[in-house]
Amino acid sequence: MLQPLFILVCVTLVTVNCGIIKHLNPENEENSVQLFDSVDFLTKFGYLAPKVADDEYKQHSEYEIKQSIRDFQKFTGLEQTGYLDAATVTKMKAPRCGFPDIIRNTSEHFDPTSPQAFTTLGTVWKKKVVTWKPASYTRQLSEEEQILAIQKALEYWSEVTPLEFEYTDDTPDIEIKFAHGEHGDGYGNRFDGRGGTLAHAFRPGDYPINGDTHFDEGEQWTLHGKEGSNLVIVAAHEFGHSLGLGHSEQFKALMAPYYRYVDELKLDNDDVRAIQSLYGPRPGTATKPPTLKPSTEPTTPAQTPDYCDMKLDAIDLGPGNYVYGYRNNMVYKMDDNGLISGYPKLTKSVFPEAPSRIRAVVYDPSRRQTYMFKGDKIWRYTVYRLDSGYPKTIDMSKFPEKPHAAIWYNDNYIKNAMFLFGHKYFWEWDPNTQIIKRQMSINRFWLGVPDGLEAAFQHNDGFIYFFKGMKYRKFNPNYRTVVDGYPKTYSPAWFKGLCGNKPH
Repeated sequence: MLQPLFILVCVTLVTVNCGIIKHLNPENEENSVQLFDSVDFLTKFGYLAPKVADDEYKQHSEYEIKQSIRDFQKFTGLEQTGYLDAATVTKMKAPRCGFPDIIRNTSEHFDPTSPQAFTTLGTVWKKKVVTWKPASYTRQLSEEEQILAIQKALEYWSEVTPLEFEYTDDTPDIEIKFAHGEHGDGYGNRFDGRGGTLAHAFRPGDYPINGDTHFDEGEQWTLHGKEGSNLVIVAAHEFGHSLGLGHSEQFKALMAPYYRYVDELKLDNDDVRAIQSLYGPRPGTATKPPTLKPSTEPTTPAQTPDYCDMKLDAIDLGPGNYVYGYRNNMVYKMDDNGLISGYPKLTKSVFPEAPSRIRAVVYDPSRRQTYMFKGDKIWRYTVYRLDSGYPKTIDMSKFPEKPHAAIWYNDNYIKNAMFLFGHKYFWEWDPNTQIIKRQMSINRFWLGVPDGLEAAFQHNDGFIYFFKGMKYRKFNPNYRTVVDGYPKTYSPAWFKGLCGNKPH
């Protein structure tokens, strides 16, 4: 029985001499274990240096093969036998990242004797805002679900570094796509269908492919439970590579190479030390690892975020008398009963060509027009249709500050006025003539309202709601003062049914 097996191994493992048979466990293992192509695996993931297959003098020696098996066993916490025993081959076949464990010809950091098990790849993003965009989506989840999963995965890293991640319509730093088999980045990076390689990513750099992240469409992608592969967990790992991290020997680290589902995912201390060795800690925050919980129940896009710990970029009372909240490139439509079914949605699916990370938004109910501000541009929509000639450029030199919030204002004396708020000042602005009519400090006119507002709008109850951080203030425009009992934490109030009660 040994001779046919010996011949088959020699044919299959073309990059190794027939001595490979000596590295099988001497015990009687299953044929599937013995025939597993370990040399290709060990070469792909960096344990063996590539050799010229047709040069018998450059084939791998028995010592090299046995040592590479030991290195793999050490990296993955297995007994270091140097043999392809059942436990070793089972580990090799388990679902994992396609990025190598050992990077050759690089300035990576790796000290196997150190208690820190992380590796870094020698390159970083030399900026604080890293952009991303999906180039394609899996058919197994809605686009909205995938966008939210990507945002959640990126938040693991932004919580502990100064980095910000922003969706872009232009060429991104991190392009995300789902693909089958060979997909344009080299035959060695081809995907293998269900199991095996789940995804891979490329380190930061100046080439178009640097930072990009690819997922195997042949996998079963989920957002809940142990079945299939959780997209948030896999994406968070791959984005670690996109930011410059290699794999970690620490079993519990997010950057360990093998997929591991957990109900409560968090960065290990090793992950935090690794990423902060490249970018430093987030200013003004503790360096403890953040904890985020992947959903453990079947979800709709509206249930994916943690609504009790989420703040919005902008908010207004918009078309249909609904409250519209904006965060990154998503829009949340709400009424007094909470989030409207089917939301959140991509902002562009509701407001065509809308920007991501809207700085300020305001709605003119008399004309049913929504104005969105970002940078030096303004977008105007009549209901949900982008008006002709928009977006337009604003002469920002005429503004006292960049606008961070806006309201459409009415009281006993002032009617139908657009107020824009900067850090310390607010001003009335005519969007048609682009003329400023009045200007003064925020706390002089709005008693009890702090500087540095992030969002604001006037509700149909007549009160104005001002948002800063995780707090909001209810303002009475007729008495020009904040209502007693405020500020309050706003997420429970505005996401009724998902986190607490409605505004009161």
